[in-house]
Amino acid sequence: MSNGSPPGKSNVALIVSLCLNLVLVGVIVMGGFRAFHHGSMFWGGHGFGRGGSAPHALMHLAPAETDKIKAVVAAHNNRIDQLRNEAREARHDVLRVFAAADFSRQAFDQSLERVRGADAALEAEELKIVSESVATLTPDERRDAAERARAHRGFGMHRRGGGF
Repeated sequence: MSNGSPPGKSNVALIVSLCLNLVLVGVIVMGGFRAFHHGSMFWGGHGFGRGGSAPHALMHLAPAETDKIKAVVAAHNNRIDQLRNEAREARHDVLRVFAAADFSRQAFDQSLERVRGADAALEAEELKIVSESVATLTPDERRDAAERARAHRGFGMHRRGGGF
């Protein structure tokens, strides 16, 4: 009784090809998701110290300084928008290179590196906002905010093994 394969032929190449295709589809799906959704893919980007949501968390922890923190965020809005657009364009470029008839691994790797650089620049700008926002607080306000965060079980980080 035959299983449909010619005798002596191995299906290893087919299995490896299918596995690589599944990995590639996963990379493309994640890139597409990140092109249109800001923040973390799995946890929503919530919690103190998580990029763009950190100043909003800080406003809840130190409500008296909300106006100062909003001013810091507003001062960076144009740059954040520019960096988000660059990250989105970099992801679109990955898809373009991937789908090109004359696919080049070198070009694909370069487009992935462009995504990494765009993400790093966006994260650096978001961390500037966090730093400047925290700097608006007095030592007493920082202490009170830390106590409020502890009272909220690490401000959502306990679900990820973090917290205070």
